[in-house]
Amino acid sequence: MTSLIDPRLERLYRYWLSIKNNRHMPTKADLDLRQISSNLPSLFLIEWDPDDIVFRWRLTGTSLYTLWGRELLASPVVDLWEPGQRHEVDRTLHRARTAFQPFCMRLRGQNDEARELGLEMLTVPMLDTSSTNILIFGGLVSCTFPYWLEHHHLQSLSTWETIALDSSDADRQNIPKVPITPVSAPQMHEVKIH
Repeated sequence: MTSLIDPRLERLYRYWLSIKNNRHMPTKADLDLRQISSNLPSLFLIEWDPDDIVFRWRLTGTSLYTLWGRELLASPVVDLWEPGQRHEVDRTLHRARTAFQPFCMRLRGQNDEARELGLEMLTVPMLDTSSTNILIFGGLVSCTFPYWLEHHHLQSLSTWETIALDSSDADRQNIPKVPITPVSAPQMHEVKIH
C-alpha cells in the first residue's frame, strides 16, 4: 500500500512501477494505454519549456477539461495554483524531473463561489521517446463530482500535502509509506478525500 488514497492513482502508480523495471524511469514508448484505459480521462503529460523556463501541459485528459472548463494544453502548469504556492509546486515538479522522484499531492480546488473540491495528483518521471527530455507523467483525480462543477469550474488550486513516494524496486508488492512533507499548508475547511 502506498500513500496514495485514490485507487485509480494507486493502479496508475503500480503500472508505472511495473514498466519502470530497474531503471530510474520508463520511456513513453513503454506505455500501453490499453493497460490503464480506465485512467485515460485523468492522465496528463507535463514538459519543461527551457525557453520560457516553465512547466507546460503537453497532454491532458478530458477530466482536466471538465474540472477547469477550458483547454489547458501549452499553458503553464503552476498557473492553476494560488500565487503564493506556485514556487513550491514548481520545485516539486523539478524534483520529479531531475531527481526522478514520484510525488503524490493532495489538493484543494476552489471555484469562483468559494466552493471546494478535494483532489489528488500523482506525478512520476518518464523519458520522452523522441529525445532525452524528461517528462512528468501522471494523473489528477477529484474525490467527488459535485453538481456545481458543470457551471462553476475550478479557478485555483492549493496544495495541502506533498508526499514523496518510494519508487525502489526492492519490494513492489509492499511499498512502505514515506514521511509526509507538508507544503505551504493553507488554512482549510474540512475536505474529505475518499
